[in-house]
Amino acid sequence: MSKEKGYSLPGYRHPYLTCRTFGHSWAITRSGDDPNNSSTVMLVLTCRSCATKRTDIVSRSTGSLASRRYDYPDDYRHQGKTARVEYRIEFIRRVVPLEG
Repeated sequence: MSKEKGYSLPGYRHPYLTCRTFGHSWAITRSGDDPNNSSTVMLVLTCRSCATKRTDIVSRSTGSLASRRYDYPDDYRHQGKTARVEYRIEFIRRVVPLEG
C-alpha cells in the first residue's frame, strides 16, 4: 500500500479521525421508555469525541437489542470508500513526529 493514500484525509476533523481509528467513546445521554413500545426501552448515547448519537432499542425483559440507529454530524462521513487502515495512517501522520 502506498503511503500517500493516507494523505487523502488532511482536512478531516481530528475528533472524527480519532473515532474512525479507535472507535467511539460513548456516554449515555438519555434513557427511558420507548414511546413506540412498552416492552422496550430507549437508550441514547453520544460520543464524547465526535458527537455522533446512537439510539438503541432494548427489550425490557431480555435485554436483547431490538434495533440500533446512528446519527452522524453532517461532516463526519468521508467521501468515497476509505479503509480503516487509511484513517490509522492519517492519525499516525498527525500525532507521531517524524524521526530525523
